[in-house]
Amino acid sequence: MPEPAPGQNPITDRQQVMIDVLVVRFRADYRPASVRELMTDTGINSPNGVICHLRALVKKGFVFELDDKSSRRFVPVSVKQHLDQMQI
Repeated sequence: MPEPAPGQNPITDRQQVMIDVLVVRFRADYRPASVRELMTDTGINSPNGVICHLRALVKKGFVFELDDKSSRRFVPVSVKQHLDQMQI
């Protein structure tokens, strides 16, 4: 995992759970988790709550947001790096 930039807060426990769920779901399904799946797996009660956590993780450099606007657009950086290496 990347280190937070100087002066930037490290990730919260809830954000770490979000990253863990994203990685586990990607390994199980070979696709990013949907917002609804993340709601179920993390116990967050609203789609907006999930999106807020994911956007914070994007700002901190732990999650990459794909260009499309689907509910499956957030990918952990570790998975994104692996996918980039596989592309021909």
